[in-house]
Amino acid sequence: AELVAKAVASDPDAVTSESLQQAEETAMALYKKVKSQSGELDSHLSSRDEARREAARKLNERLRSVLQKCEDAHASLRSHGQKLAIRNAMADCLQKVTETEAAVKSAREAEEAFQKATKEAEGVQAESATMTSLEAANKEANSIINNSKSVLAVKRIFLKRQELSTSEQEELEQLQKRLDDSTQQLL
Repeated sequence: AELVAKAVASDPDAVTSESLQQAEETAMALYKKVKSQSGELDSHLSSRDEARREAARKLNERLRSVLQKCEDAHASLRSHGQKLAIRNAMADCLQKVTETEAAVKSAREAEEAFQKATKEAEGVQAESATMTSLEAANKEANSIINNSKSVLAVKRIFLKRQELSTSEQEELEQLQKRLDDSTQQLL
């Protein structure tokens, strides 16, 4: 149980899904082993030999303590698993919003290049090339925006089921606002 607690408590931000899974497996194996020992002790508690019953009673008390530590470690692992899931969902949202902002910036730059080519009247070929570039950039930006909106909506639903801190809720609202602002910039 202490090994599991150390693995999780050493650096809560450095917990990965792999280390968490490994700690859960270790905790479960320990719990099963202790539980099986507890079953064996129960048979000794009904023994006719007074010394054997007394030894079994003392060991049973110690095993209860160990079982409690195992349960506490499992609860801690669940808590860290939830925090990890929240952290990963928030990181996915941030990544999608950042991608959207970059795509919108690229589309705006293509629009500026098209307007510049139109003003300078460089010719039909230059205008056509910048128009094609503008259409491609807008198409890509719209695709990324739609994808980002979908991902953010799914993550918001997931995060509503979690216990978010106020700062996490505010961060999620900020990400939604940034996505909405980027969408408006493209229109």
